[in-house]
Amino acid sequence: MQTFVLEPNWAARLRRRQRSPKANDRKSALTRLSSHRMFGRTCMPQNRSRKKLGQSLVETAITLPLLLMLALGVTDIGRAFYYREGVVNATRQAVRLAVNKANHTTGNLACAANGSSPATLTTTIPGSGVSALNTIANQVALESSSNGLPAGSAVNGATLTVTWHCSSGLAVTNSTNGGITDPGDSRSDAISARIVFQLQLITPFIYPFTGPSFTLGQTELGRAEY
Repeated sequence: MQTFVLEPNWAARLRRRQRSPKANDRKSALTRLSSHRMFGRTCMPQNRSRKKLGQSLVETAITLPLLLMLALGVTDIGRAFYYREGVVNATRQAVRLAVNKANHTTGNLACAANGSSPATLTTTIPGSGVSALNTIANQVALESSSNGLPAGSAVNGATLTVTWHCSSGLAVTNSTNGGITDPGDSRSDAISARIVFQLQLITPFIYPFTGPSFTLGQTELGRAEY
């Protein structure tokens, strides 16, 4: 005797769909779509991160040289201000020493062979050779020295020039100036000091405009105190 089992209507329909080729095709398509979406979600961020990394490397390669040149340029500007102050202070010290009574004989030595024409002595800082200006030059060097020695001067290697007005082979003094105080008049007791310093640059891209160095110069005037 056979026994029949009645299935619900929904179960029968499900079985028929599973056996249908179209249903299998739809199932495969849905599986592929899910895999594609999952694959895309995992790989797209990696691709983007690689692109961003490459872009960052290119930007760094372009901007780093510019930033380096800018930093060196700012450094040279700072150095220029520093050495400019050193030259100004050293020149003021030089004229203070030159007008002092202790250096009256230095002025006379400069004027000995000049008659009544202005006489000039030049030396380097610190003093070298047998120049009569060595004493003044060494004292000027100490004004900006970093170690208390003339060789430690910030303006080491600069040129110092001192000019005296002369009368009859002697430096003009308070008593021989004839009451003339105009420093532009060679009969006055004016004394001038000038320092010239060559600042070496460290920024190559400035060289086409200034060369590897440029000149810092300062002139100061004073009246003899003797």
